[in-house]
Amino acid sequence: MTNPYGYPPIDKQFCGNCRYSMELPKRDDDVMRCARHAPQVLPTECRRTDDPATVWGHWPAVLPELWCGEWAPREVTT
Repeated sequence: MTNPYGYPPIDKQFCGNCRYSMELPKRDDDVMRCARHAPQVLPTECRRTDDPATVWGHWPAVLPELWCGEWAPREVTT
């Protein structure tokens, strides 16, 4: 069954085929980055330095087989 937007059924929607997921080239596993929303600032105890002027933000790491409910199709290039 197709929906009016042309999206595939939910069981075919994964982070691995979502427009917001990006492969992480420096990793040798399947972990991806989800760029759906702006990066989140890490709490002080998770930062790499004690310097208060240094603030780190990160996108969530996801696995290709996960699904969050905000899936969107990748752009189709012709």
